[in-house]
Amino acid sequence: MDKRYENNRIVREKICQATLALMRVKPFSSITVSDIVREAGVARVSYYRNFRSKEDVIRSYLEKAVNELFQNCDIPEQLDSYDAILSAWQYIGRQKELFSAFCSGDLLPLLVDFLMQLNLPSGAFSAGTADEYYFAGYFGAFYNILRKWMVGGCRETPEEMAGIFYRLWKGRAKAPSQTGEP
Repeated sequence: MDKRYENNRIVREKICQATLALMRVKPFSSITVSDIVREAGVARVSYYRNFRSKEDVIRSYLEKAVNELFQNCDIPEQLDSYDAILSAWQYIGRQKELFSAFCSGDLLPLLVDFLMQLNLPSGAFSAGTADEYYFAGYFGAFYNILRKWMVGGCRETPEEMAGIFYRLWKGRAKAPSQTGEP
């Protein structure tokens, strides 16, 4: 492997990790490039060689995280299957602190936008107007449920959240007031 490529990869990783660390202690909107390069221990020119904005840093991290999710979580090609939904919620459960930082920094919309632009596995959602609206609805619902769960302190388990989302998405959900259940 080219040494320059490897060094650049390390710098990018340091910048991503520094940004995430800062997000745990202050709002994303308050984080400056100076804060990031200081935390990462890299030169400002290294930052701008790799990223145009703080949002680019987050997109880079999201790309890596989503690739990890698809590689390590055995997500089936049909993204609206229960197994895919369960794998996603379990991953989120393992990364709760990160998703909480995204939520407090109001970056969940960036996550949803990123997910909607992915080149998803074949068969997940076909191209075409109806599928595009289906896709937008799917991730819009996911965003709202994830945000509600995060703001509520993640009281339910990831498995419970997967069940809630799956039943809602498949049209089998009823509000507790409609069923008499808690």
